[in-house]
Amino acid sequence: MQSLVGILVFGMFAMTVAYQSGEQVNNMVHRDAPEAPPRRKGDHEAIRKKLQDAGVLRVSEEQNLVPLIEYTDGSGISGQYIARLLPGAKYGPIRRIIKGAGRRQRVKFNREKNFVILRNISKSNLEDLLQLTNVIAEIEQDVKLELNTEYCREYTLPNNANRRGLWGLDALDGDAYNYKYNIWGDGKGIDVYVADTGINPNHEDFTGRVTIGWPTSTSVDNDGHGTHVASIIGGTNSGVAKSANIISLKICSCRGFCPVSDILKGSLWVKERVQSNRRLSVINFSVGAWFSSSLNDAVDDVLAAGIPAIVGAGNANADACNYSPGSTPNALTVGAFSEDFEEPSFSNYGSCLDLYAPGEDIKGADFSGNNTYTLHGGTSTAAAFVTGAVAALLQVLRDNGTISSPSAQVVNYTNEYIIKYALPGKLTDVSEANLALSTPCLVI
Repeated sequence: MQSLVGILVFGMFAMTVAYQSGEQVNNMVHRDAPEAPPRRKGDHEAIRKKLQDAGVLRVSEEQNLVPLIEYTDGSGISGQYIARLLPGAKYGPIRRIIKGAGRRQRVKFNREKNFVILRNISKSNLEDLLQLTNVIAEIEQDVKLELNTEYCREYTLPNNANRRGLWGLDALDGDAYNYKYNIWGDGKGIDVYVADTGINPNHEDFTGRVTIGWPTSTSVDNDGHGTHVASIIGGTNSGVAKSANIISLKICSCRGFCPVSDILKGSLWVKERVQSNRRLSVINFSVGAWFSSSLNDAVDDVLAAGIPAIVGAGNANADACNYSPGSTPNALTVGAFSEDFEEPSFSNYGSCLDLYAPGEDIKGADFSGNNTYTLHGGTSTAAAFVTGAVAALLQVLRDNGTISSPSAQVVNYTNEYIIKYALPGKLTDVSEANLALSTPCLVI
């Protein structure tokens, strides 16, 4: 008899879709920081000592030698230095030492700030330069600078009845009542696979970004669960990653029956497709059932292909470790919280759960019309919020040059950053340690 997963009912028996009806920025660089007072003379010595203690640089101040500052963390440029001249010092002695392969360029700001840039300097040249204590105040190794880019999208929510059901977006900054939220990106160019009941590709919330992927080009949503989940992930009006590409995997029937065999075949299709096109991708599984090694293996296979996997913890008010795919070790398993940052009575819990996300009375696209919306909840919607956050994060890490194609490192980065920036202890009625999804602006 064929194994089934995903009965679309409002509870958890057999395998069910995890579904129930119904500004803190944390920047690495504070935008409104007070203006720093003028730096006192000699402050650079204290800073250098601190960096030397941290293993970033080395300061050599031997008697009768010019002080030498070199970087030990890999940021220094080999054979390249900047010599600060003493006030009124002559340039000639340096020119006489550097006359072979080495190159020099004098940069004079004023009498007190007079530098010589030294390139392709040999060890013997450097040793000779360190003897010029009557010419050079110090020699500092040239260092590679990095561009610090802020990745941030800022959104304002309506302060009226139209906000109903959008509190989940509002809560991404840890405050569900301030009518605004930040997120690090919009997921542009990232592929999101939604393993569910299909998607209505013509809904206005998707702005033409939905592709019907597996099994056929006609496999659209005739149930509603998949469309709602997809709109939380990437809807323009109700979603997190508002520019992501959304690809539908119809693994469940119109009555919510989801055969494990279809999940296996759909997961294999995703794996082979991503291995072929090498596009950064993430997959959402908002389904669940009692523990199934076959289902967990399918998710593991996707993870091994460098595709982060986000799964709902389940709606049985039980230990998520007893359910699949929530018990898959390297997937991000997501429980639900309410508008008041409380755990709803339905959400699974336990050590297999990685974090919580909004999952009660969430507004999303309604499959039955192209411009209508509905409210639903459950760990399905909670997982969708995390999947959208992951798509946006992958876009940021790609744009920053950290990642470029699917790999085990992509999965590791995803899990690390989602956990790192989640808000600890945010749920008021959960006794054990807990984390709530947060998407602050990032400066990288």
